[in-house]
Amino acid sequence: MVWTAEIVLHGQPAGKGRPRFSGRNGVVRTFTDGKTRSYEAALRVAGGHVMGDKLPLEGPLEVGIFAFFEVPKSWSKKKRDAALKGDLLPTKKPDGDNLAKMVDALNNVCWCDDSQITDWTIRKRYSEKPRLEVKVRPAWLA
Repeated sequence: MVWTAEIVLHGQPAGKGRPRFSGRNGVVRTFTDGKTRSYEAALRVAGGHVMGDKLPLEGPLEVGIFAFFEVPKSWSKKKRDAALKGDLLPTKKPDGDNLAKMVDALNNVCWCDDSQITDWTIRKRYSEKPRLEVKVRPAWLA
């Protein structure tokens, strides 16, 4: 499979956090928590490095989101080996939809707007090297 852009962000994958609210004098403000803002910024920078001086992609896109999680250190060798072989899959947070929301950070970097994404693949696996991979290509290449 040939991808147009492959963004890799090393470290434990994170999903988009819930919006936070604060109010004062009857005015309610919505804000994004610091952890989410920081992760989105790192993803945006990684996407910028991959895209270089290329313009954001236009037209319908296919996006693959591959989240690789660290195997818990408390697991037995047998369970750890099963996880690394793919026989045991992560069923923990973040949810796939929250991983997908995180790619909003790539708007105006890899594509003009995430509404261009017509085909999604989201996979969660275990790995010795935790990371988030976002792969992008024109949908007509699928």
